[in-house]
Amino acid sequence: MDNSSPLSFQESFDSVVFCRDLQFIIPSFLSAVSTFIILIFSITGKFWTRPLSAMIFAINFADYIFFIAKLSVLVHDPGSNFGCQIMQVINVFGLTCSASWAALFGHAFYKVLKNQHTSVLTSLIKYYVPISFILPVLTGTGTFFTDNILSLGDGVCVYRIYVGEFDWFVLFHIQLPMLIAVILCIAYYILSLRQLREIVIEGQVTEALTLMVYPAILILCWGPLAVMQLMAELGMKTPDSLAKTLRIVSHLMGFFNAVVYGEGVKGTMRGCFKGFRRKIKKIGFSGSYTEPPAATENAKQIIRQNSSKTNVRFDSRYHSMKASRLKLEFTESFKSSALFMNESGSLL
Repeated sequence: MDNSSPLSFQESFDSVVFCRDLQFIIPSFLSAVSTFIILIFSITGKFWTRPLSAMIFAINFADYIFFIAKLSVLVHDPGSNFGCQIMQVINVFGLTCSASWAALFGHAFYKVLKNQHTSVLTSLIKYYVPISFILPVLTGTGTFFTDNILSLGDGVCVYRIYVGEFDWFVLFHIQLPMLIAVILCIAYYILSLRQLREIVIEGQVTEALTLMVYPAILILCWGPLAVMQLMAELGMKTPDSLAKTLRIVSHLMGFFNAVVYGEGVKGTMRGCFKGFRRKIKKIGFSGSYTEPPAATENAKQIIRQNSSKTNVRFDSRYHSMKASRLKLEFTESFKSSALFMNESGSLL
């Protein structure tokens, strides 16, 4: 849940889940657009052919679901408590799915370091996919078991928390899954650090680095907010400005995830842009100059005339050389005959 108001000594306070406040809409919009771009290029690059690409597609798709739910209030007002519940189901599913994948990224990073090869991801992906859906489905459908999700109108949905009462639903519904995911990421980092000593990773080193970054994003974006919300549940007062800042940071998680995978889709993006430039060049060359049919026929006729003239000149030169050669042979023959006549006397 998102805490947006101080506890003070109110009987209850509302944790805003959906609203049209620009300070929360802008980071959500930035994350939604960024993850959407990554999804498009992942599909173009056939993400299903490589396990790491499939994992990155899954976590960005989960982020996209989460932030699209946040932005949906711009075009649709839930209008009722049940409408807010439906939106919260989608919201929680996307959030816990993304958190699950972040923890799985931490596990994959540890396994790559332990096996010293990125090919281990091929055998792990078949387990990651079903695991990543179990917790989101449970937490998402669990939204229907509470009556504290309320609609305040004008696209605002809140979760009402009563001061002095420990809300077990919030604990098991949001806070505990997020804390478990963050703790698992930290635990896998600790295990991975032990493997990093004198280790050489075979395969794509960039893939190993990508696996390392995703859990860190979850820890930085949601770790402080989850701790602050747990403190609020225990009755500790939290500053309103800190709550808003941490909430804005959490809404940038999709953007950070997309930036990390920007290196992964760079090859696909470069290929798309090169293909686009090639098409533009072809269109430019074909449209810059086109010989009309009449000009083409004239050019062919000139070539034929030049060719015939060349052949005539070649033939004349050939016959001239042949005549000269015959004349030379005749002269030599005449000289030899005259010489014979002088030596043998008169022929009469």
